[in-house]
Amino acid sequence: VDAFAAYDHGVLDGSADVHEPGAASHVAFAASPSEGVRFTADADVPSLRELRRIPGAPLRGSARVRVSGTVRHGEMDARVSSTFAGVAAGEALTVRRGEAEGRVHGPLTALALDATARGQGMHAGTYDFDDFTARASGPVAHPHVEASLTGKKSGAVTASGLLDAANASVT
Repeated sequence: VDAFAAYDHGVLDGSADVHEPGAASHVAFAASPSEGVRFTADADVPSLRELRRIPGAPLRGSARVRVSGTVRHGEMDARVSSTFAGVAAGEALTVRRGEAEGRVHGPLTALALDATARGQGMHAGTYDFDDFTARASGPVAHPHVEASLTGKKSGAVTASGLLDAANASVT
């Protein structure tokens, strides 16, 4: 990590370049009592397989992620955007390319999210889809999720439910 910080007139400004193997990142922030904390972070992951934080995971592909937001008076408002390509989790799930964007907001003890992912060229099990869209909204611990997938080979599929992160289930 290469980091720099400076304190001037009540504001702490800083930045860091994180040389994480497989996921080079740049982070910048500014913090003051009146404005809270403003932050941005950019990460470039040219190979998901090379990420050392998740060793042995059968992942392939690449991604870029940008997060920006604020934390003030115990609340966060952050936006995230990403692009991804050639993503695969083993042989059962592959995605040719896509993008995601979203917002995480609210009290730090009860964050909510609104997020959408779109992409092309999804293979899931025995199904092949040309296009897909997935949305999640609501409390981070149990958002409502919905997905729409279409393809010449596998037709159209829509699904929705409530995600229970604690039990890794959807109802």
